Amino acid sequence: MKKWIVLLAVLLIGGTAIYVYREIQRAGEEADRPYEVVPMTDAGIAEGLASPDLKTRLDAVAQLEKLPTVQRKSALLGALAAAAAAARLTAVTALGEGFGADGEVVTALLEVAKEDPDADVKEAAFAVLTSSGDPRVLSVAAEVLLAVDASLAAKLAAAKTLDRLTGRETAKPLQATFDSAGEAADDLGMDWDDWITEHADGLEWNAEAGRFE
Repeated sequence: MKKWIVLLAVLLIGGTAIYVYREIQRAGEEADRPYEVVPMTDAGIAEGLASPDLKTRLDAVAQLEKLPTVQRKSALLGALAAAAAAARLTAVTALGEGFGADGEVVTALLEVAKEDPDADVKEAAFAVLTSSGDPRVLSVAAEVLLAVDASLAAKLAAAKTLDRLTGRETAKPLQATFDSAGEAADDLGMDWDDWITEHADGLEWNAEAGRFE
């Protein structure tokens, strides 16, 4: 298959710009060689969608249309329970492409938006749910905002979802805080990188204290 098929599949796998960028980087080596999709059985496609391996997921995505509609939906719903966040993101994005208004899918994505530990997966689920017309999305988004264990990124996605669905503009202060925190983290990271570069050769492990000195 042509290289553009690889990139198209990667775009389907990625629900956010950052994730797409990472996946395209990882797929670069594959794109430099003639790409051949490994034929899969119906069961193999379902299994491949949940794989942590990028090439396997690409092959599965490329062959999704081989499955009957009901079987395709079932395979994607099953991949929502995959151990790898990248595989769950693949499933969320693909479900949004063909099943965004399906009641069973909406219910499953509500659970993903509420419970998934990965902020990118949560954001992708909310993105699909915004066009569902299901009022439960509002309650789930509010729950994420109130959750003590949700990341700031997840809370921001929930706030933006609430704004999109109600016409309000409440997320701007949180967005500003998020941007500021990201800049502060970058500055701190550069500071630590400089410190490690300067001190690395002289550091020794103090087992009793449990730290480098």
